[in-house]
Amino acid sequence: MSLLTAPSEIGTLILYVIKKNLPNRRTLGKQDPYCLLRIGQNAQSSNIDKRGGQRPVWNHEVRFQLSESDDKVKVTILDDNDTKPELIGDGYITLDPVLNSSTKIEYDQWHEIQYRSKYAGEVLIQMTFYPNVCDFLAF
Repeated sequence: MSLLTAPSEIGTLILYVIKKNLPNRRTLGKQDPYCLLRIGQNAQSSNIDKRGGQRPVWNHEVRFQLSESDDKVKVTILDDNDTKPELIGDGYITLDPVLNSSTKIEYDQWHEIQYRSKYAGEVLIQMTFYPNVCDFLAF
C-alpha cells in the first residue's frame, strides 16, 4: 500500500448525521425521513427513520474523499413514501470551517434547510476532516 494519493485528493471528510427538527409534509401518518448528502458527483444517504416524523434520529456516518475543488456539501432531507421520495427541505453547508482551520478539524453545528426558499428546519451534522498523510510530510 502506498502513501501517495492522486494529486487532487486532499483527505477524508467524515459526516455524522445526527438528528433533525423539520416540518411535517404528510397530511396523514408520520413521515419516514432520510438524509441525502452530496459532494460533487458523489452522494450517500442515511438510513430511513421509519415513522421518525418531525424529529428523526439517524446517527449515521458517511465518508467522502475530498478533492481540492470540493467546498460544500448539499444536504437534502426526503420523505420515503409509497410512490416516490418527497422533498422535505435542502441546503448547502460550506466546508470552510473544517478545511481552512489551522487548529480545528472537527466541527458540529445545526444547519438550516429550506423548502421553496422558506425555512424548513435544521439538521445536526458533525464534520471531521482527516488530511492525507502526504500533506504533512516535508521532503
